[in-house]
Amino acid sequence: MTQAATEAAPAARARTRGRRKLAFIGALLLLVGAAVAVIVLARGIDGEGDAAGHAHVQRERAREVLLDLASAEAAQRAFLLHRDPAFLSSWSASAERVGASFDALVAGLPGQSEFRQPLVDLAAPVADTQQAMSETIRLAEAGRWAEAIARAGNQGLRAEADAIRAALFSFINAQDAAFAARGEAETRNRMLLLVGILGALAAAGLLAWVIFARSQRQLAELIGLRNRLRSENETLEDRVRRRTAEAEEARAHAERERSRVETLLQDTNHRIGNSLATVSSLLALQVGRSQSDDVRAALEAAQGRIHAIASAHRRLRLSDDMETTSAGEFLHAVVEDLHSTQSNSSRVRFVTEFVPLVISARDATTLGILVGELVTNALKHAFAGREGGTLWVCLRRDENGIELCVDDDGNGYTGDRPRSDTGLGAMIVKQLARQFGGEPRYAIREDGGTSVCVSLPELGIGP
Repeated sequence: MTQAATEAAPAARARTRGRRKLAFIGALLLLVGAAVAVIVLARGIDGEGDAAGHAHVQRERAREVLLDLASAEAAQRAFLLHRDPAFLSSWSASAERVGASFDALVAGLPGQSEFRQPLVDLAAPVADTQQAMSETIRLAEAGRWAEAIARAGNQGLRAEADAIRAALFSFINAQDAAFAARGEAETRNRMLLLVGILGALAAAGLLAWVIFARSQRQLAELIGLRNRLRSENETLEDRVRRRTAEAEEARAHAERERSRVETLLQDTNHRIGNSLATVSSLLALQVGRSQSDDVRAALEAAQGRIHAIASAHRRLRLSDDMETTSAGEFLHAVVEDLHSTQSNSSRVRFVTEFVPLVISARDATTLGILVGELVTNALKHAFAGREGGTLWVCLRRDENGIELCVDDDGNGYTGDRPRSDTGLGAMIVKQLARQFGGEPRYAIREDGGTSVCVSLPELGIGP
């Protein structure tokens, strides 16, 4: 080795050491910088996570307010519709939670939040809505159902409740947007954090290989899971198809059974009506053969009552639920039968007025018999010795509930009570009225004639 080469070797080694030193310092600085960046980004991620968690909590609180408000309104409507006190506990709990949930929502917002003031301004409408619902419930508990229902349907109150819901939905949407923005920021910070970590690693290739090998394993596992999932899905779909077919078959069977039962019930009512009509015809034959006026009168009265019962059974048409019927349609048909079958009804004009009402089928027949007795008594006593007149049959609502009235412009009566009040028909009317918790009331009309009204507080009214 020459002297020049010998002198150049230490210089080359010094330059190599310098480059290694510079590389070490650069790697160290890169590592320190990466560590600082990791710490800063990690804190930023934690902050974004806390903010996202707080936004999620506030969004859930807003949803709780909406759910509690909807539950309170649903319980209120259910109470007004069904008049069942069992719904009051649900309403009370939901109404109390509305205020608590709203206060928690407002308290959870920072003072500098842009959403705080709009929610603070919403406190008064929320309180007004709670007060309105409480007032509606108090009216219903006091028995003032019509006022309660009218107040529940007040457009102003509904608009205020809709405004509250709109504001809360706006707040939830804003929180969702903020949550999404923080999620994007967090994702961005995580990517920067990953870049910093990768820049600090000297063995990036090894890390890439490890990641690649792990990805291959995960891909193989994912393929296996996907195949198992496909198999499970096919099995589940097969079960769903079988269950759907079974459910359809059961539904079709139930529909057939329901149709059969409905036909049987209608046929039973018709057969009962026909049998009673046969009895009425036999009584008519007996009337023709009887020589006694008293016996004929008694048989004719019995014939009329049996015919009224037969008419009630024949005219009964059940609703889809097989338990209720339309009172107006049923009573109108019964009155038409009475008008066409009573001996002296052709010279009497019938006027009917029935409030739209759904009643239980159990009470419909009894109500039809009661109408038959009142109409028969009016035809028998009100128009004796007169050429004709008018008979009004009404089923209406008043402040005390449902009321049945039969009015005429006939002879009227003198004294405290009409003579017909002491007969068998009047006794039957009393007994039938008491089945509905009422009593017949007799009065003289201002224009002449008699008015008989029966309150029906225990009449079974359908939904």
